[in-house]
Amino acid sequence: MKSRVFTSARARALALAIPFCFAAAHAAAADAAALDRFPDPDWPVVPAPVAVGSTDASVAAYGAWLSAHGGTSWASVVIKDGYLLYSGSGPRCDVRLKNDCGSILKPLQATVLGAALLQGKLKNIDENAFDYWKNPHLTKYANDRVITFREFAQYHDRWNEPEPPGTLDYNNSSATAAGYCIAGLFTDVHGEKPANGIAPIARREVMEKIHADWGLWHWTEDFPPASWQDGPRLVLDSSVYELAKLGYLWLRRGRWQGTRIFSESFYRDAVTDWSPDDSGGKFAHYGYWWFINTKRLHLPAMPPDAFYAYGWGEPKRGTLLLIVPSLDVVAVLSMERLSDDGKWDVIKNARGLTNDGPRPWSAEVMKLVAPEVR
Repeated sequence: MKSRVFTSARARALALAIPFCFAAAHAAAADAAALDRFPDPDWPVVPAPVAVGSTDASVAAYGAWLSAHGGTSWASVVIKDGYLLYSGSGPRCDVRLKNDCGSILKPLQATVLGAALLQGKLKNIDENAFDYWKNPHLTKYANDRVITFREFAQYHDRWNEPEPPGTLDYNNSSATAAGYCIAGLFTDVHGEKPANGIAPIARREVMEKIHADWGLWHWTEDFPPASWQDGPRLVLDSSVYELAKLGYLWLRRGRWQGTRIFSESFYRDAVTDWSPDDSGGKFAHYGYWWFINTKRLHLPAMPPDAFYAYGWGEPKRGTLLLIVPSLDVVAVLSMERLSDDGKWDVIKNARGLTNDGPRPWSAEVMKLVAPEVR
């Protein structure tokens, strides 16, 4: 295993005094220097885990757990207080190696949507999104002609499905359609499979402004007949090192150094649980293209303010992006979907209450960033 250790300078005693009372304690203990710390373009390196409430043993244990569970092609970074606390990878991977991040494209689309609102290109998130995609791809369902940007971001759109908008369903093709509608806020988008998509908009409005190194492009396949398929989606190719910058932008609530990408109010809406009903053990607890850790149901080891996304990238890559505001943490893991021994699928049941893939990893992140809290 290749591994390096980094830490930050910030007191954590108050934030960890009462287990899971993180948000209030963190605000009281907040260090203004940490809030103004950003990669430029590399993450700053600091000397000792103890400075951010971790330990050398916790750092070593986190790397050992990934080596035991992640096979040979994993990579992970953990950012705390704006510093790189952990950076490591298996022998066939590297923290700078780019991979298709799959559905993590969706939080990136949410970021562009927030930018459109901040810039006044969209006056109201409850506008019909299809007003901005001229002569769009038409499904066979009449319900699909009027869907708001909010419904798309909440996954309440039911696009390419017989049900009307208003209830939750994880719908890959609708996220693709939403991307073209969002792009239409910035440029001319028209036709069944538009030449102009969200990739160049995301590059200009997000990637370049936060000094990230991503590959952004579109598949060229047709829209599918089934909602769970993707169609001509946005592709986000990123290393874990660079993907952490997207997480950090959300950790800092849309602010990046001296500029703002999206507003504080949009951030609050985006991390609100718009789908709290989990009856029957079905997929629930979702914000604007983010999973929300309401009542610590998705990730029991994490505080309830944690939110995250996962992606199944081509050909068989799994990526997890986790943000924990009350601990000032961003964590990223990328690996083959199944470890070499076939024992752990990093995104197994990620839309169910068992959450067998992300849940054990998040528990190890918690042990790393707050080892005294159990």
